[in-house]
Amino acid sequence: MAATHKLLVFTNPRDGMEDEYNDWYNNVHLNEVCQLPSVTSAQRFELNASLPNAPELTWRYLAIYELENDDASAILDELAKGAPTMQMSAAINRKTAAGWVFSPISDVVTG
Repeated sequence: MAATHKLLVFTNPRDGMEDEYNDWYNNVHLNEVCQLPSVTSAQRFELNASLPNAPELTWRYLAIYELENDDASAILDELAKGAPTMQMSAAINRKTAAGWVFSPISDVVTG
């Protein structure tokens, strides 16, 4: 079985476009990204109450994609090749969007 990596993407909507942004992200973008060969799932999150004394975050929204591929760089290649065919929304603030791939360094621990 291929390694499971996590792609964490932090984003915000453009001012005044939050409803359009959430509709596009939930109903279009997550599905498009999940069509890529290495992407097995996707889920979005909204920032909740921060921990006491935590620094303020730049982003309000997070998408976590599960990726299965032994070669993390191949995943990035897939994303780059798929991106031109994806429907992007003007509601996303692309200037502040950021993403990183994290690779596992331990087994999953459950309680």
